[in-house]
Amino acid sequence: MRSDGQDIALQQLERIANVEASALRIDHVEDVSDQEDWLKVDVSLDCTHYERATDGLDLHARESVRLSIPLDFPYQVPVITTAHTRFLGFPHVQWGTQLCLYQSRETQWQPSRGMVGLIDQLDRWFQKAALNELDDPEGPLHPPVAYTGSANTICVQADAPNRDRWPWFGAAKLERRKANLLDLVGWHDIGEIASEQVFAPTLLLDFELPFEYPQTVRGLLTCLEKHGVKTSRVLVHMMLAAERIAEDGPMYVVIGTPSRGRAGDHGNRLQHVSIWEIDPLDVLKLRDVALACDLQNRFRGNELPEALQAIIDSVFARLFKWQRTSRVRWCTVLENRPEIVTRRDDGTAMHWFAGKNVALWGCGALGSQIAEHLVRVGVAGIKLYDAKRVHPGILVRQNFVEQDINDGKAVALKRRLDAIAPQVNITAYTEDVVRDTLNGPDWQNVDIVIDATASLLVRSKLEAVLKNRERQVPISAMMISGAARHGAMVLSPIGYSGGPLDVYRRLGLAAMNRTWLTDWVNAFWSRDTGEPMRQPEPGCSDPTFVASHADIAGLAARMLNSLATELAQETDKAAG
Repeated sequence: MRSDGQDIALQQLERIANVEASALRIDHVEDVSDQEDWLKVDVSLDCTHYERATDGLDLHARESVRLSIPLDFPYQVPVITTAHTRFLGFPHVQWGTQLCLYQSRETQWQPSRGMVGLIDQLDRWFQKAALNELDDPEGPLHPPVAYTGSANTICVQADAPNRDRWPWFGAAKLERRKANLLDLVGWHDIGEIASEQVFAPTLLLDFELPFEYPQTVRGLLTCLEKHGVKTSRVLVHMMLAAERIAEDGPMYVVIGTPSRGRAGDHGNRLQHVSIWEIDPLDVLKLRDVALACDLQNRFRGNELPEALQAIIDSVFARLFKWQRTSRVRWCTVLENRPEIVTRRDDGTAMHWFAGKNVALWGCGALGSQIAEHLVRVGVAGIKLYDAKRVHPGILVRQNFVEQDINDGKAVALKRRLDAIAPQVNITAYTEDVVRDTLNGPDWQNVDIVIDATASLLVRSKLEAVLKNRERQVPISAMMISGAARHGAMVLSPIGYSGGPLDVYRRLGLAAMNRTWLTDWVNAFWSRDTGEPMRQPEPGCSDPTFVASHADIAGLAARMLNSLATELAQETDKAAG
């Protein structure tokens, strides 16, 4: 029985087809059955009006497709397939029959347009395919598709070798991050790989492979052979690697093709990486072939014993059968190469901190938020200073978890940050900033100091220290008002004579002369009307502001963005 959505879809198609001079024609309807939930509608589209290019898709005067409409239409997108394989190998045609209409269904599919939107998109797809413009000349090229069959995922972290080395037979260095995830962290000649190192034999090509990668070993080798890459060379490369693969372990083979870049720019193509996983039993077959080849070499020029020759013939027969019948099992590949991945925060104010070394004083409410923002943007290193421990009450608004209770804040925060960005050099100091840090000689050995302690003692001691030492680093201080309605960030640059305390005082004087800043004056510089602090625990606990995790996260982010904007201006003027 059809769903309401499928009824609506069929009605919409009939209305489109019944319009005078409509390009759409409904040829057949295969209704929902007990075995199949999809409503299948065969339609054809008039293609005579499309402009054609010699390298475009060869369209007939009318092209027929099948629309498979799901029960949950229009909240699930129909699947469009052809009854033929004439489009096999053309970009955006999967499995030779399925048309890939949308780059992103989440953003391009509009449920409110229903079949009108789908047929409009199909019309545009045929129009662009006829001109071979499915990949926009100014947009990113769609790389080949390798249908995954392995449970393992490999994240490519290292840029591929330069194109002047293609085609390149080498090895990709792998590191296992967890059970089903490996990182590709470097490219080397196979002889440079240490005996205990996990690696994958690698072939980086200088030509493009079909849009859909072959799904059998023989098909892949035949495809390479057509472009001049001898099967024997590929197999020898794999056999040499098989001799060094751990017992009972799979072998990964990296295959790259220059299919990354912009569609119209053939001169600057980058490698698209796919990774093939070979089953441990097949690795043994390759290892046996390597041993057989070694035996043949030893007896070169001499007649082999008949029994030994029979064994070798059997080994090579098994290899021939393997490459003819075995399917290529592709791994899921995650790309994190700087050469092809554009950072999602690229161009933002926070990008000033990328590659910098930061000292953060205070790892509490503000500091724990600031630290996480900094490691996510990619600082080179961060030094965390805090002498206090994690208490149960702070978990409602600071970046810690229950298992951190009674650990030093700096140590616990480092643990969290290491999990987020293991490549960042993070150091935890469980020392008092006033008594220890500011009395030491090395606290300025960074690119920026951020004081998130909100401590008058820290700001006062810093002011005294700066009078007796030459300034080497910009220093910022941040604080939140008692009710967390306001945040104050001050910056004392290298060329400024005072520290954050002096900038904070000057900022208050400037605010007092502006009536429209009265609420800020009351929040930070007035004893009588300031926002009240709260003492959350009985005894001598420090009074603190009243704020949720969301309150602090918002203020910390805004102040950090403001700081980055000021630092990017490279001025010697104090700011607040």
